[in-house]
Amino acid sequence: MKSEPEAAADAKPGRIRIPVSQIAVRGTKLDALYDPAMAPTRARILPIADLNREAIENAQAMATLIREEDGGPLRTFSGGLTHENGWHPSYKARRLLHWEGEAQLEYITAADLDHDVVHVGTECLRVEFPLDGAMVHYTVDVETVGPDGRRRAIEIKRDEKDLENQAYRLKLAYVREILRRCDIDFRIVLRSEIFASRQHRRNVEDFASRRFRSIELAPGKRFERYAAANETSTYGELAAAIEPTSQVQGRATVQALVARRRVVIDLTGPVRDTTPVRIVGLRKKTRAASRSSRRATPGNA
Repeated sequence: MKSEPEAAADAKPGRIRIPVSQIAVRGTKLDALYDPAMAPTRARILPIADLNREAIENAQAMATLIREEDGGPLRTFSGGLTHENGWHPSYKARRLLHWEGEAQLEYITAADLDHDVVHVGTECLRVEFPLDGAMVHYTVDVETVGPDGRRRAIEIKRDEKDLENQAYRLKLAYVREILRRCDIDFRIVLRSEIFASRQHRRNVEDFASRRFRSIELAPGKRFERYAAANETSTYGELAAAIEPTSQVQGRATVQALVARRRVVIDLTGPVRDTTPVRIVGLRKKTRAASRSSRRATPGNA
């Protein structure tokens, strides 16, 4: 764990922070297939049902994207694996998410509290494409949708050793370029990058345990009145405003509001009553986010 001087030095303006995973894959030449002439656009994704015979004959599909109609996981193993696997009740997904490996579970748990994530899914997007004369299948570990409707596909790895296979790295390079052309971000995340420290992990687990907490009418109204008058506050002050007679209940409600994207708080360090929070007002759903959260249709890219 970093000392306070080291952490302060890393936070200085102008200092560049590069995720370890991006260093690990830099030598894999994931950009080798990058074609600047192919601009990213979601218009490349054409639902199969909308393709007529003439369009099929005059077009060359570079890949096929596959989703479940309800947006759920494509892979739903329930046991019989050599590694950890199970189901995670996600607030932002509004459903159970299947996970394989502790790293994936940790990532989707953190995503439920990430203000920049509106929706999260696991194993919900598959890419099929020809490579060296054979059809290759790749299923995304995690897919997130941001407030602006932008999608991001995440490949989660335990460490750099999981990226040593050259054939697998080439496969990822193809996937990255296919998704880029479809205007979908793609990145690799190592387990060590999910949490900044043990404190960060404990905070996420603590707040995540309250993500489904029911907020009753009275404390909900008190929060809305406080939010109308204050854009910033502290963890303790907001908890007291919501539940004047019980600080414990107030903190639990604040934690639930973090999952609901109404409160923003830094969980990377110690969370105290003096920890600053930002209160987010109710906003109408943007058109971009509305379109991206709708049920996806399988199609060709």
